[in-house]
Amino acid sequence: WGYGPQTAGNVIAGGTPGGVNNYETYDGTDYSNGPTLNQARFGLGGCGTQTAGLAFGGYYDPGYTGGADLSEEYNGSSWSEGSNLNTARYDVAGFGIQTAAVAVGGANAPSALTNVEHYDGTSWTNATALPATQRNMGACGTQTAGLIFAGNLGPPPEAKTGLTQGYDGTAWATRPSMATSRIQVSPAHAGTSTLTFAAGGNITNPVTNATEEFTGETS
Repeated sequence: WGYGPQTAGNVIAGGTPGGVNNYETYDGTDYSNGPTLNQARFGLGGCGTQTAGLAFGGYYDPGYTGGADLSEEYNGSSWSEGSNLNTARYDVAGFGIQTAAVAVGGANAPSALTNVEHYDGTSWTNATALPATQRNMGACGTQTAGLIFAGNLGPPPEAKTGLTQGYDGTAWATRPSMATSRIQVSPAHAGTSTLTFAAGGNITNPVTNATEEFTGETS
């Protein structure tokens, strides 16, 4: 997962194969290695900026049998453990900033989740749940104007979806669906709830290079 604008961080952390704790930043020209996560994992969510990041949930390695409730905060030079999620999960989406973050959906084997949590920089609290389970999706926006899109609507082998939902900090509402259903789409954290960009992803194997722009009215 990654976050931040193109020339000031585009932070990349965690991943696979094998569950890794690598962390890199991008300055618009080159990637540079930075401090590693304290816990290697993948399928995690994240949000924030280059100097105030947040990473949460994911798979521990090895196993793939359950989700993590761990969250870590980044201050621009090192990662430190934050408060744990209330519900452990992987394939989770995230948006917002370090002190006003949202963790959305995901799964904890064998079930997909509707759980939504808010983070205020100190602790996680439960918020309005999704109308239906969703995981492996992209996300962007703020705690009071968020967007999630694509993914799966349930545990494997649930079909891929183009479902898009908007969040106002209190309630969820359906937005126009993506033209191409997919999972593991680029998270597009630099976008907003009314203007974002989704690229690539997995449709049925092989992966796709289809890109879509969301303007708030058309997909």
